[in-house]
Amino acid sequence: MTMGRVPLHCLFSAVSALLPLAVGIYGARRYRIDMKIFLFFCGMAAFLEGLTLWMAFAKYNNLWLSHFWTLFEFTSLAYIISLWQNSFMAARIIRLSIPVFWLFSFVEVIFGNFNAFNTFSKGFASLFLALIAAYSLINLDTKDERSLRTDFRMWMLSGILLYYSGNLVILAGANVVLQHFRKLWLLHSILNILANLLYAGGFFWARLQQRSGGRFSLVRSF
Repeated sequence: MTMGRVPLHCLFSAVSALLPLAVGIYGARRYRIDMKIFLFFCGMAAFLEGLTLWMAFAKYNNLWLSHFWTLFEFTSLAYIISLWQNSFMAARIIRLSIPVFWLFSFVEVIFGNFNAFNTFSKGFASLFLALIAAYSLINLDTKDERSLRTDFRMWMLSGILLYYSGNLVILAGANVVLQHFRKLWLLHSILNILANLLYAGGFFWARLQQRSGGRFSLVRSF
């Protein structure tokens, strides 16, 4: 957004970014590396929401921020999801996608418009994150339905899948949407709020599970 007047739904969407932080910050020192990274990711997301809102109110162009955010976003979430894989090969493929994505993003910056939304890299990131989130949900190593409902990974992966699959078309065509179909951004705000609610639920269960050592091992080696 670059306009002086910010829609109310954008304000609610920005404020919702504080929900995962409010739930996750308590007991954060007991988290394992995966959830510490996720908490840092949520903190940076809340900071970005505040910054972009301020720039929108001040009528500054904030679209260039998407180039830096997408790199951080993809790197953080892809690495976290790789830690939750049952297969070493799946974890390795996901981690190898990170440097490939950085190269792809730099090419877009060099040959694209830095002051516009990075639609190509954002679209690719959304598609890839949605796919690996869906794959990870299908392959969660839970014993029964109850353990699935209380598995913090299920909450986090559901939020990632909902946000990136639902926003795929909007984010991939953001420059056109923001110029001609701005009302579609309401869907982005709704999905962002729902994803943040799921992340908050994930932190709630993570605090309970990781206090007792967790239920699974992290795939750390490359």
